[in-house]
Amino acid sequence: VKTYAKQQGFQVRLGKIEKNAIGQICKRTIVCNREDFPDKNLNEHNHSIVSGIFCKFMSEERTIPIEVQERILLLRRAGCNVPTIRAILKEEFSDIVTWIYDDLYNFIYQKEGIRQEFDSNDFVKKLEHLKSQDNEFYYEVLIDLETNEFRQAIWMFPEQRMNYYHFYDIVIFDNTYKTNRFEMPFGIFTGVNNYGQSMYFVRVIMSDKTAESFIWTFTNFLKMVNNTSPKVFLTDEDQAIIKVVDLIFQPHRTKHALCLWHLMKNVVKNLNGILGFK
Repeated sequence: VKTYAKQQGFQVRLGKIEKNAIGQICKRTIVCNREDFPDKNLNEHNHSIVSGIFCKFMSEERTIPIEVQERILLLRRAGCNVPTIRAILKEEFSDIVTWIYDDLYNFIYQKEGIRQEFDSNDFVKKLEHLKSQDNEFYYEVLIDLETNEFRQAIWMFPEQRMNYYHFYDIVIFDNTYKTNRFEMPFGIFTGVNNYGQSMYFVRVIMSDKTAESFIWTFTNFLKMVNNTSPKVFLTDEDQAIIKVVDLIFQPHRTKHALCLWHLMKNVVKNLNGILGFK
């Protein structure tokens, strides 16, 4: 800091300190040695100012009244698209229309996202239908016996099973996908063919990322491929996954490795604020 200050032609001094609950210094402010405080405020800006008649279009002012929200939802249920809805609202509420297209899109998406829930019954029926069409289609579903709630599902198509038997040397399990709407982890078992192309083998929907969920997932995965375990199994560094992989795959002499992409992603995520790199 002192070197930088010298290069820029000023000096620094130590400013105020902040301490934690046990009295240790956790923050020290370094300021210019000629630091001062303004004795008056100048109402000047380095950007153009929004004139009075347009202030109502600023983001903090663009609120949609309750009665208009109800009208939007009614028009949406009637099948109207956003441009049509806005045109109707402009005629009916011309004196208070301040929102823009993005506001309507965001409001509709938020409301519809809340109402559209995961229909597990339809999903299970779809799996059953696929099985009835092709007996080589494999799937397993886990239902909570006490609550009768859907917990997990794993499935594999015949061509995926055939590809697995050819390219099971290295398999990657990635469960970092999580749908915004359903908040359920979605996992994919992926391999690579002789042309360097990714191939999906098995897919799974999980209710959570507990050890029990991974045990069920990996056990049924091996069941689907007749216990033909991958030679190398790549995952992220999730501790629950690591423990379960050792439990399920070690008897098959599968080598477990951590995916470098996930490691580097977490390094940047967790240490960027400390190390200050990009």
